[in-house]
Amino acid sequence: MTASLNALAPEFEKATGHKLVTHFDSTPNIITRVTSGTPFDVVVVPVDVFKDATAKGRFAPGPTIDIARVGYGVIVRTVRPSPTSARPTR
Repeated sequence: MTASLNALAPEFEKATGHKLVTHFDSTPNIITRVTSGTPFDVVVVPVDVFKDATAKGRFAPGPTIDIARVGYGVIVRTVRPSPTSARPTR
């Protein structure tokens, strides 16, 4: 979303004359900002934000629109075996 919103911001500002301020953060930090009273007009958030009842209450009621899906992966670096693991066992 970062690249998409950063690419759209200049076009939006030019077309509307409104300055767009974006903030990218983790789900827990977004919940903190939303529930602390930080003002916002539009928010693109992970669905997990709505699992927090206080955060959910800061949004207008109604349906949400899914605009993206994010997959998570785990990468493990390949390492050489340690010299002790190469010794024969007795």
